[in-house]
Amino acid sequence: MKKLLNLLTVAIVLSVIFVACDKENGGKNDNGNATTINATNVVGATSNIATVKAFVGGFEVASSKYQNNGFTLKLKKTVPNESLGYVTTIDWKNICSWLWWKGIPYRLISDQSSFCGILEIYAYDNSDRIIGNISLGERRDGSSDYGDYIQVCYVYADKDFSINGVNENCQFNCSFKKGWNIVYLCEYPTPGGDYQYDWVMTSTKPSNANLKWYYNSNN
Repeated sequence: MKKLLNLLTVAIVLSVIFVACDKENGGKNDNGNATTINATNVVGATSNIATVKAFVGGFEVASSKYQNNGFTLKLKKTVPNESLGYVTTIDWKNICSWLWWKGIPYRLISDQSSFCGILEIYAYDNSDRIIGNISLGERRDGSSDYGDYIQVCYVYADKDFSINGVNENCQFNCSFKKGWNIVYLCEYPTPGGDYQYDWVMTSTKPSNANLKWYYNSNN
């Protein structure tokens, strides 16, 4: 009986650990398990938001009612290949201008046949019209512009691969697992902080990050 109780205790502890890994909760690297998004205290004029929908390459992966100034998205576990693209060719421009501008060199990618896709979250009104988008990050200057910031990306990968190395003044330190992953894109990191480069793409949450959800209206 004592042995059985010990095994049950271990099972309960493990289940708690795996549930915690499903959320962007300030952990180090929960890639491959980022299947649930809990957004609270969204910043912005959110009164007209009725629902939230998430897409990868036009493929809807989750939807949720918007309530109590937040939402919960439970992402589909798989995304069809036709909605994905090569990591070097997918459209990073709408997510991160410096990454689109600088690009990701092939030589830094462990498996160049890897496909992936970026999650995009849109806000809808009661008439089911898109009225803006919602993103997670830190805008250090306090404005709505992407100047000095950290941007969080949810990325779906079709297989395990990594991006590691330096290209000019950009540092890449990413480990992707098959499934959903969280990536942090950092522009002009704080001097004396975690990084010595002007631009950083990493799987590890920066220690000085103060992440918030932002609503970006189309108006």
